Amino acid sequence: MVKGAGTVGKSARVINLMQYEYNPRTGKDLHFNEQNIIDALQHRTIKRWAYIRHDKDVYSEDDELDNIEFLGKEYDRKKKSGEDVGCLTREDYVIQNQWVKQGELKPPHWHVVAQCDRATDLAVYARWFGVPEQYIEAPSGRGNFLDCTEYLTHESPKQQAKGKHRYEDELVKSNFNFRSELDRRALTRAKYGGDVDRKTELRLMVLNGEITLREIRKNYPLNYIEDRDKLQQMRLEYISEAQPPRMRHNFYICGSGGVGKGVASDVLAHVLYPDIEDDDDLLFRVGAEGANFDGYDGQPVIIWDDCRASDLLKKLKGRGNVFNVFDTSPHKQKQNIKFGAVNLINAVNIVNSVQPYKEFLNGLVGEYKDSSGVKHEAEENEKNQSYRRFPYIIPLREEDFDILINQGYILKDSQQYREYFRFSNISGNFGKLIATFPKGSMDIVRIGSKMLQPAIGVISTLQEEADKKAKEKIVDMSEVENFGIAETDENATATFQSIKVLIQGEENDIIRLSLVEKKKKYDELQQKPMCKWIKEEWNIFNEIYNFFCSEEIAVGRTPFGYVKSALQNGFDVDEVAKELMVSTEYVQEVKDYLDYESLKG
Repeated sequence: MVKGAGTVGKSARVINLMQYEYNPRTGKDLHFNEQNIIDALQHRTIKRWAYIRHDKDVYSEDDELDNIEFLGKEYDRKKKSGEDVGCLTREDYVIQNQWVKQGELKPPHWHVVAQCDRATDLAVYARWFGVPEQYIEAPSGRGNFLDCTEYLTHESPKQQAKGKHRYEDELVKSNFNFRSELDRRALTRAKYGGDVDRKTELRLMVLNGEITLREIRKNYPLNYIEDRDKLQQMRLEYISEAQPPRMRHNFYICGSGGVGKGVASDVLAHVLYPDIEDDDDLLFRVGAEGANFDGYDGQPVIIWDDCRASDLLKKLKGRGNVFNVFDTSPHKQKQNIKFGAVNLINAVNIVNSVQPYKEFLNGLVGEYKDSSGVKHEAEENEKNQSYRRFPYIIPLREEDFDILINQGYILKDSQQYREYFRFSNISGNFGKLIATFPKGSMDIVRIGSKMLQPAIGVISTLQEEADKKAKEKIVDMSEVENFGIAETDENATATFQSIKVLIQGEENDIIRLSLVEKKKKYDELQQKPMCKWIKEEWNIFNEIYNFFCSEEIAVGRTPFGYVKSALQNGFDVDEVAKELMVSTEYVQEVKDYLDYESLKG
């Protein structure tokens, strides 16, 4: 039984009651039955309640010892006050009057637990139920109501260890789903290490990113109203501390007015996240300059509407921050908002504009025509930085559109970042969807999703491979230390299967590598100053070359190729070593050699 204190004059919100149907000592009818309980529970102050009749309990050894102790004290009290105890000794008195014996069935009795909306005097509860005040207990501690509710079935390990009868759930009568509440509490205890109330639980769920503020507002409106400021604080803290996704996918949608760039952006967001129905949870539209991310709430998709290169540079205060926000392997970094900063954790950026994609990408690195028509060029390496951040280009036209994939991004080849190949050509006009169907119609999403579906296969394959590699790193780094992504010639057929092969390094006749040219390249490498890393590189290549030569299939890229590419794209030594799972010393040697080659000219 849950213990409490039934002190006179005390008040409580939660009370616990146990009463026998007849006196277990004398057999006198106490006139307490279910109707007493039903009548008492009609009081509107009582908000939650549960009760049960126990008729299968037996006295335990502790019950017997407690009874012996009680009778001993009773004997002492009577002797002291001069009451007649006959000629009995203390021991004989206990034996003669003992009514509790281990193993015997207890008389039927009722357990009631009730919770009021405000603290109520225990004497009032006693009047409601028609029992002496000392039978009303005020249990203490966090979670006292559910503690008492759990006792009704004797289901706790502690009660079962005492050998108490386990009562079926169906015997419990309540005005709430007590089983669901107990199960939820069990999960909460396992998760947080103890009892938490609903308010605290919701705060923790928001802090851990398990629920959004909109979901709380919808499902727990009272909690949202009462605790809105704290919940908003928890949400901001979650977003501030959350890690960005492993991979960020950036799209550029371009076309003339009326072809539906805006609706294509919205539909693409729904295609990428079909399980998120509410636009407020799915996407965030970048605001006006100076308030770009005010209101960002962790949505997975950020849409940049009608944004030319110059607009993007202005919004993000320069090229450096543009490259940060659109990094395909993002790092944690915050953006300014009114009265603070926010951490972007989106997995997708969608930019749409009338600006042709090459003009847009070149414009990000400062290439433009001045008022006199003079073209100001940008460095080729700077262009690579821009092009590799936008792997997916979707040029829209009046009757159809293309899906273009960055070749260097797929092949992990920095020499090919400036090249895009047409992955698919699809008929349709997103502007006509708007003209045909009412705004907000699901037909727009349904038909638009069909139009954009081909792009999803590529993205899914890339994401799956990234997730697979991350998992392999954790499981066994030695197994993936020398893994690479297969190369291909520039004229590879643009089919989904070929892209999958390129990404996963599987055998396929579509992608063949000229092993003669590959070996010639490495023969030339052998003529350069011999360092430890060159020898290591050659040994690895020889193993791969000898294995694959007879099969005439793609040869995987060696660690040197990865390291070189990463260093040339601005990553530091420690980052490269960590991401590619090679030693820092090895990366430093590659960097030193590249620096030497650069100086040698």
